Amino acid sequence: MPEISCQVCGKSFQAQRRSARYCSDYCKLKSHRHRKRAADDLTIGQALKQSRISGVHPLIGSKGAISGPEVLKVITDNCITFDRWIEPFLGSGALYLEALKADLLSPHQAVLNDLNGWMVATLRALRNDPKELQRRLALMPIAAAEFDHTVEPDHQWSDADVAVWWLARNYHGFVGNFKQNRFAVDRSGNKSRKWDRLIQHLPTLCRAFVGPTVMNIDALELIRKECTGRTNDLVVVDPPYFGTEHAYAEGGFNQHEALAELLECVPASGVVVMYYDCPELRALYPKNRWLWVKREAFSSIGVSKRADGSERTEVVLLRRSEIESEPIAGQLALAVN
Repeated sequence: MPEISCQVCGKSFQAQRRSARYCSDYCKLKSHRHRKRAADDLTIGQALKQSRISGVHPLIGSKGAISGPEVLKVITDNCITFDRWIEPFLGSGALYLEALKADLLSPHQAVLNDLNGWMVATLRALRNDPKELQRRLALMPIAAAEFDHTVEPDHQWSDADVAVWWLARNYHGFVGNFKQNRFAVDRSGNKSRKWDRLIQHLPTLCRAFVGPTVMNIDALELIRKECTGRTNDLVVVDPPYFGTEHAYAEGGFNQHEALAELLECVPASGVVVMYYDCPELRALYPKNRWLWVKREAFSSIGVSKRADGSERTEVVLLRRSEIESEPIAGQLALAVN
């Protein structure tokens, strides 16, 4: 066996295998502790980049690594400054995580909301007991029998119980660009790799959700509650798109007009809205009041298509306080009512 130098103490030793790097268990443990301290010193953005986590769970239409940076570029190119990041439709949290990766904000600046109580319970479990959640997820096999025997959670479940159920259902019932209500066979191995990555980097995901204020109320109610009387917030809105409203929690979402009216007058330093381009959208967000940035809509399997085969165009709409007419105390009160 060749004689090599220990990577910790520099002492020469006879390697018993090709991959040997340390002369003793002591040096091996010392190296492990050094790497752990280095990982703890990473900023949350750096840690998220290394983890390659793009969201709390897979979600069709989430603003992850493909479209998230383009949305953030609209914000940075227009020099929007803000004290708080307000996100009324959190979804899988992908856009918020992309903003952390870009060092656009720190977690304590965020106010995150979603109407899905299971998702919010999962965030509480990530924040409050990540080690226990990591242990339980590691014991969850990726198997059809295990998936089929999961049951709908009841109100007596703890947040950790809900989180295990919610993450397992979303990861194991999702393949490619399609979410299923049954176990999705993982022929490519991508699902297994994503599941293993989630478990491995769960502490990093936990760090992302320790600081924010997390709420579980109606999105319009959140905007009214959080933005009244404040002028230096960035409101980032990714609502259900026209034609997909039925997929938004229970009862769907049918408040596009009320949302547009409220966002028109909310006193924020910036308002960013994301939709698919369509005639209804042009009527609600006129171009003399909103900056339109268009892009092709991508999914995990390529360019997103409509039912008729035509390509969809996604738009990022930006309303800046600098281009507003009179703010708004009276208009906001009208929108609230």
